Amino acid sequence: MRRMTMFVFGQMLFILPIFLPGCLPPRVKSDGIVGLWVEVKTPIGPIIPRGDCGSFEFFVDGKFTAQNLVREYFILAGVSPTLRISASGTWELEPAPQDPFAFQRVNLKFGPSEGYPARFGSSIRISENEQGYLLVNWIGESRAITFARKDRRECQ
Repeated sequence: MRRMTMFVFGQMLFILPIFLPGCLPPRVKSDGIVGLWVEVKTPIGPIIPRGDCGSFEFFVDGKFTAQNLVREYFILAGVSPTLRISASGTWELEPAPQDPFAFQRVNLKFGPSEGYPARFGSSIRISENEQGYLLVNWIGESRAITFARKDRRECQ
């Protein structure tokens, strides 16, 4: 009986992703990342002073520019004490993970910039909601910063 129960349970886990595709992390191609992404939610909540939000612009050639990023989400050590940074570098989309429940990521390689003489790397997770794809970076389990694809660099 136990063997039969495990078999049925195993079959249900195999079929579950077919019936609940909205529960699985999105799978994105590079052209789904290219464009302007604007900060829509900060660690302190969804209200952002106008003109004070961060943004990424990802280009087809694998380069990006970043403006006004919250420093602690992207740089871990050896940085100046500014709250927000602007920088540029290269990006690469990770291949979709084999695990259907694992999130795909965009790997970022920041180049040297004013106040940051060394290169540094970071990554940002791809998520999804009813409006489309989101880029999300976490500190710990409860503090996230979120970027949504936009036509203009304008805070909500």
